[in-house]
Amino acid sequence: RAVHLAASLGRTSDVRREALDFVETTLTRLDGTDPLFLSARLMELLLRFSHGDPAKLGSLAIKIADSARTVRAYDRSVTYLEVACRWHNQADDAEAAEAVRWRIARTLEEKALGHELFLQTHFLPHAIEAYRKLPGGRQEAERLRVVLQAKQREAVQSLPKHEYTADISECVERSRAEVAGKTAWDALVALCAMQRFQPLDEWRKR
Repeated sequence: RAVHLAASLGRTSDVRREALDFVETTLTRLDGTDPLFLSARLMELLLRFSHGDPAKLGSLAIKIADSARTVRAYDRSVTYLEVACRWHNQADDAEAAEAVRWRIARTLEEKALGHELFLQTHFLPHAIEAYRKLPGGRQEAERLRVVLQAKQREAVQSLPKHEYTADISECVERSRAEVAGKTAWDALVALCAMQRFQPLDEWRKR
């Protein structure tokens, strides 16, 4: 809120610069030790106002992402990698930005494969899509697509099976008796009318 109020005073305002400098100083002081997403939010604020050293802050974002990945906090790692990519884009360093996007795809793959089977089938498409958006990433996307299909088959096969046996011969004979000797249309009407619906009050009660 302070930054937005200061920014409303104009780009050349000393108050604006002081507020943004304070944010950057806070990031330097924290040095990635905050446990969740504070540094990411502060970096997004600086990115919005094009303030700060892209090289320094981009490196800090990657450092935090690597730290999060070591403790399997993959969502936090991806968030900071995306912020790092924005810093590289702001510095017009396309090569570094692409390298970070590859790291995002690999992190998403690692996240997916680190879960139980059914969650793997849910998260793997995210990694596949990330690879597909990368120059030269089609091969990796296809490799992972094959893995996904295998996981999906395995997931289906692992579902518990329940069997139930019932004697429906009486129902079959009654149905045949209802349609015997009738035209196709009359037989269809008779078949549909065999099952009487419960009263509306009963449905409302349920």
